[in-house]
Amino acid sequence: MAKLIRPKWGISAAISKGRDAVALMGLHGSAFDEKLEEGEVEQLEANVDELERRRSGQIEALVKQKSHTEEQDLTIKKLSDHISSIRKVVNGANAPAHIKKSFGIGERLSKSVSGINASANLVKDAFQTHKEWSVKAGITEQDIEALTEMQQQLSETDSVQEESKFVRKAKTTSKNELHRMVEDEVTRLSTLGALTYKTANPGIAALFRNLIPKSRGRKEEGE
Repeated sequence: MAKLIRPKWGISAAISKGRDAVALMGLHGSAFDEKLEEGEVEQLEANVDELERRRSGQIEALVKQKSHTEEQDLTIKKLSDHISSIRKVVNGANAPAHIKKSFGIGERLSKSVSGINASANLVKDAFQTHKEWSVKAGITEQDIEALTEMQQQLSETDSVQEESKFVRKAKTTSKNELHRMVEDEVTRLSTLGALTYKTANPGIAALFRNLIPKSRGRKEEGE
């Protein structure tokens, strides 16, 4: 399967120039109709409409992904705060060095899903290993159950986040293919129109040449 060549124009430019091309063909395209395939301009118009629809969907997907990321970050912070609270109890009870170590005291809490889960598991294992001491120090079963519940919440948000990234990638791929189709067709019509009117009407030829964006930057949200 041939590798898709990445679009060169920004998506807004592709949509705008696609609409300009359809309008220009309606006014001056009859002079080179014989060089076009049947329904070629109509297909361009349909592709531009679809590209605009997909761009809107892509921006919506970005907003949803940002929301999932924020939810995941909040859950990680809640879990981190709870682990820190338990560690403070251990410290405050003047725990022996080996118990402090088993609870992970002295280790920096990670902000990643895997890292914070590892720290939570360390605390849970330490509680079970030193249960009698832990209960006397003030750590309860409810404290440990709360860790497990937060880990479950984190697992759910992580799954949603990963699914969101996958869906976004799939939509971007199909959108980019359509984007390139619009770009290629506008370029084709620009070339044909400029050549057809080069001598007969230089002003119209210039209109067709102007279908190619002067600035081709692609740093747009949703790409």
